[in-house]
Amino acid sequence: MALAAALLVGCTGESGADGERTWSRGDSAAKQGQGEKQGRGEERGEKLAAESFRLFREATSVRMTRTSGAREQAMLMDRKGNCTGTYDAGPMKRAEVLVVTGPGGASDAYIRYTAQALAEILDEAERRGPATEAEVKPRVELIRGKYLKMSDPDGTFGRQCNLEAGARSLPFEAEAVEAGAPTVRHGVRVIPLTGRDAADGTLYVAAEGPPQLRYATRASGDELSFTDYGTPVRVQAPPAHLVVEADDMAGGLLDA
Repeated sequence: MALAAALLVGCTGESGADGERTWSRGDSAAKQGQGEKQGRGEERGEKLAAESFRLFREATSVRMTRTSGAREQAMLMDRKGNCTGTYDAGPMKRAEVLVVTGPGGASDAYIRYTAQALAEILDEAERRGPATEAEVKPRVELIRGKYLKMSDPDGTFGRQCNLEAGARSLPFEAEAVEAGAPTVRHGVRVIPLTGRDAADGTLYVAAEGPPQLRYATRASGDELSFTDYGTPVRVQAPPAHLVVEADDMAGGLLDA
């Protein structure tokens, strides 16, 4: 029963062969206790987990922020394949992201590098020598303050940016889950939910109001947070004068 693992993987575009995950007593530890309750904590945990999953599945939009070490990706996404947010994967890899999906499923992704990322790219180009700097500097100036557009007729971006993918990663059953004492995480009062194997990680649901899923963590330190339930995802293609087609950037910017 990989509690947080299923979410941290499934909510970022990966899924099992059938597109759904189960969260039940399928592992050996759970099987040993099959048919038995572990007390009120487990019974309460199962109810809270099941309700948090239901609320997530029914949400029209959610902002999911994944943190892994110094890397962070925060995206507000809906069920139509639209999303907006930011990612920071370290030097030269910091940007604002928009994904706009049309009625037919085709999507366009727009990426606008931050000023810091562009400065880091220029610094690295200079470090590599005059020839590299001469190639990279004009490209950086071409996209400064603008969006790099990548068209995707097949809708891959839209599928990865669709809340439905996250919803499908949730199990339909929540067994062998124990609720801990209420605590505070990142300023939010939450209730931790754990399975029998601590290595699986921990889910945290809101302790006040509806028990919305708020955080999922793993022993590795990775964390996924869930906020802004139901906030409209207002995205549209940026104005033409702020867009640079990817085809106009032959050769890209600079390899990391």
